Amino acid sequence: MRDDQEALIENTRDFQMDMRRETSTRRDLPVAVAAHVMRVKGVTMDEFKTFMALSQALTGITTLATIEPKSLTETIAKDYLHRLKEQFGSDFMALLTLYDARSGTPDPLAALLSDPSFKDVESMAKQIVNVWLLSQYRVETPTQKGDAAPAVDAGYFEKGYIWPAIKAHPIGFSHSGHGYWTRKP
Repeated sequence: MRDDQEALIENTRDFQMDMRRETSTRRDLPVAVAAHVMRVKGVTMDEFKTFMALSQALTGITTLATIEPKSLTETIAKDYLHRLKEQFGSDFMALLTLYDARSGTPDPLAALLSDPSFKDVESMAKQIVNVWLLSQYRVETPTQKGDAAPAVDAGYFEKGYIWPAIKAHPIGFSHSGHGYWTRKP
């Protein structure tokens, strides 16, 4: 119990310090709170921006470049970033670093794909595409590699970008009433 209280007090102090450091006006408060939450989760704003730019480049989903603050898409994006960073660690961060180093070029995706180091992080790029399309990623084991590796649900299956792309609703999830499948579209 005492450790929980001490952790809460320390987190509160950290939050107050973040607010002082990040906030010069009341208008800055939402940005400061978001920065604090991301820091607590172990994600920086720079990592988030790079992740979103890389996600947009890899998937071709242009709306990822301009998501609204505090939107569900932003929440999902932050969760995906946190999950991938936590699951894959240095391999995932190596991809973000490699992309970030090429982000100033006229075509960052082409520069990334043509870089000899990309082969080392290509599986991470596939994970990013997979998480945005199907809200899942694969965790390889010593005996299960690539597509044979088990898929892990990232929590937003019904929000996957695959569904509008194929003009379908997620399997087992529909906003239409019971029996919708009996009527012609």
